[in-house]
Amino acid sequence: MAAVRCAGTVRLTNNRIAGTAVRKGGLPNFGVWALPGAKVEMTSNTVSGWRHALFGDGASVTASGNAVQDAVQAAFRIRDAAGAVKVEGNRVSGADVKELLLDPGVK
Repeated sequence: MAAVRCAGTVRLTNNRIAGTAVRKGGLPNFGVWALPGAKVEMTSNTVSGWRHALFGDGASVTASGNAVQDAVQAAFRIRDAAGAVKVEGNRVSGADVKELLLDPGVK
């Protein structure tokens, strides 16, 4: 499940992306789910109640100035990035939650 699932180009600015309950495992639980080839720009959003504010799989991502609460492990998780990944200046709250986790992906 995701609030926003995209395969193209999307710009998300000044939104409140609120989930109902964080799932630490199992089915997808992402505020934004960027599919292969997607280009996502997230700026000044408030994201809460999701495992990751953004999960990208083969995507290009820019994220700055976002406030993220309740994430698990990482606010922004990118697997097998396709293109630029620029994630900085986000406010992330939660014990042991990183701002960014880059996974090389499985080939």
